[in-house]
Amino acid sequence: MALSRPEQLIKITLLLRTVPDEVEKHFCSTEPACMKFCKEVAEDGTVTRNKSKCALFSLPEEEVRKTIFGLDNIGRILGHIKDE
Repeated sequence: MALSRPEQLIKITLLLRTVPDEVEKHFCSTEPACMKFCKEVAEDGTVTRNKSKCALFSLPEEEVRKTIFGLDNIGRILGHIKDE
């Protein structure tokens, strides 16, 4: 049985937890959608990311699954992801 695209992304996301130093360089954009979990704003307004609060590393698997399936559903509703 083949995995759906969201299930593939979940597997990849969980595998990425084993290489956290490389995630920042190769997986995260400059402002990822999950930044709400790790975003920290200093008093001077500087925005940084606290990797210890990163959704990839800190959320339980069930939350990762809900988030990815939710984003997939939104993408389908908005027409960004086509049903094949």
